Amino acid sequence: MVQIWGSTSERPTYPASAEALEESQVLAIPKEAFFRLVEERPPLARALIRYLARRQGQLLHLLDRLVFHEVRERLCEFLLERLREEGQGFRLPTNPELAALLGTVPEAVSRNLGELYRRGLIRLSGRRVEIPNATALEEEIL
Repeated sequence: MVQIWGSTSERPTYPASAEALEESQVLAIPKEAFFRLVEERPPLARALIRYLARRQGQLLHLLDRLVFHEVRERLCEFLLERLREEGQGFRLPTNPELAALLGTVPEAVSRNLGELYRRGLIRLSGRRVEIPNATALEEEIL
């Protein structure tokens, strides 16, 4: 559990959790030092605002997907995005990792991957995925 707060009299204002998927180093910046940097460097403040606005847009998109799209649609969107970014034969995360990304449970991921495989919409070789017909997979989203 990561918690961000100032003095000991303040309560945590933004509890969050994170799990590293690989060996990582974490940097902690004291709140006062961070605020001082933002105040002293307007370009940093503008960059931070741009980043937060972009991240808010991504979170709104994710919320829309979670509320209005079924797991299969979210999975198809994920697969198509990975295909565009990495090309054929991209590596699929584990089912628990994929479930966390899609806002569901590993069993639903497994069931939907199996269904897409049985219908010939994807080919699986271990954790490698090929999509023989991206248009057919896109039709699952509509």
